[in-house]
Amino acid sequence: MRIQLAKISHRLVVVGCIFGISALLGGCATIDRSQPRCATIDVDALLRKSKAAQAASRRLENEFKPRHAALDPLVLERNSAEKAWLDAKLAKQPDEMVATLQQKYDAARATESAAIRTVNQDLDRRRKEELKVLMEKVGVVYRKVGSESGYMLLFQASEAEPAYVFDHRYDHANCDTKDDLTQQVVDALNQSDAQTR
Repeated sequence: MRIQLAKISHRLVVVGCIFGISALLGGCATIDRSQPRCATIDVDALLRKSKAAQAASRRLENEFKPRHAALDPLVLERNSAEKAWLDAKLAKQPDEMVATLQQKYDAARATESAAIRTVNQDLDRRRKEELKVLMEKVGVVYRKVGSESGYMLLFQASEAEPAYVFDHRYDHANCDTKDDLTQQVVDALNQSDAQTR
């Protein structure tokens, strides 16, 4: 079973100057209406390409493979109980027998559903944990790549507000074009992971 991190919504934490209340924030300056250097990343593509995301998916797959396999007997038991109940109905067995078999089927189905729900809840929790760690790494690398390349505002694809602002004099509305740094961030993230091993 292939477990994907990308099934969870993900967004970099927005930091920087909140326009309109600059008096409350010491670092905010007068807005420059000229064209700033802006960049963006596609987090979905990053999650598909980065080795860290692939490793996280493998961890989840290995962790939950035994738990998914443990559900198989419950599925078989439910199928068997359903077949026995329906066969009894078709054969016009006594109502009491049919009712008893239906109760067994209902119980088996409830047990199976509860077990599946527990596994899915645990998987969702673990996926969020892995994604949180990964997105924190992405944020660090994205800021580093962006700042070293001289960008003033960094965005996330499909987000109107910048995720990171290095120069508060510039208005994000003036970012007519955004350079895509996805591959650079993927490469830097992969290199960082390789160095920590």
